[in-house]
Order: sequence, then C-alpha cells, then structure tokens
Amino acid sequence: MMTFKEFMEVTKGNVPAAEFLQTFQAKAHLLDDVVDHAPARRDRDHVRIEMDWLLALTENTFVQSYKQQLVPVIVLGMNAWLDANQWQLSVDERKRTAADVVKGFYHEVLYLTALICGGFDHMRAMSEKYRAYDFED
Repeated sequence: MMTFKEFMEVTKGNVPAAEFLQTFQAKAHLLDDVVDHAPARRDRDHVRIEMDWLLALTENTFVQSYKQQLVPVIVLGMNAWLDANQWQLSVDERKRTAADVVKGFYHEVLYLTALICGGFDHMRAMSEKYRAYDFED
C-alpha cells in the first residue's frame, strides 16, 4: 500500500488530491477484502472507511473539481476488477494470466491524478515509479 507521503509526491503537494487517493486506496482494499472474505474488520474501521469515501465523493475539493474525469476511470476500474475476478477462475490460461493485469486497472486513478496535478511528464514519472504496485503478491 502506498503512503500519504507517496500520494503527496504523486499530487505534487496537492493535499485534497492526496487525501482523495488515500481514501480511494482504503475503499478499494476494503472492497477487495469483502469480496475475498478476508478476516473481518472492526465495525468502526469499516464504517470509518465508508464515511471517508462518502465525504471524499461529496466534499473533497479535488474530487469536486475533477469528478467528470475521475468518476469514469473509477467506474471502468471497478468493471475491470470484476472481470479479473472472474478471469482468475477461468479454464482459459490466457484469461488467468491477464487477470492480474486487468485487476490493476483501478490504479489508473493514481496516474490520472498525477496528470491533473503535474502534467504529462509528471504522470509518466509517477507511472514509471509506482506501476510495480499493480502486481499482486
């Protein structure tokens, strides 16, 4: 998982953008834990993540300014994540192999945020630096 300091690097110091990324990461991991039937979180922790996500979507100034760009990428990432979960169970070896790559599509939100905050060259630098986070262990 990425740290807030790393999110600050990705966002070139844009605090609301970094807070959004941190909240997005927590929400994505929570969703993955629920689907994978990981050990349950405390109710308080689960609700905290949900509340943070709700507030990020409705009150975060970065999200409000760029929601027309961010939401479609989030939706496509969720769709790809569902496909990857199905592909991991496929008898088709190509789908099982590709599942890990497809599952990481939601990380494109990070690179889109880098583009918004720092332009093309910054996005490329962050992609080259952090793309390895997309690999499943």
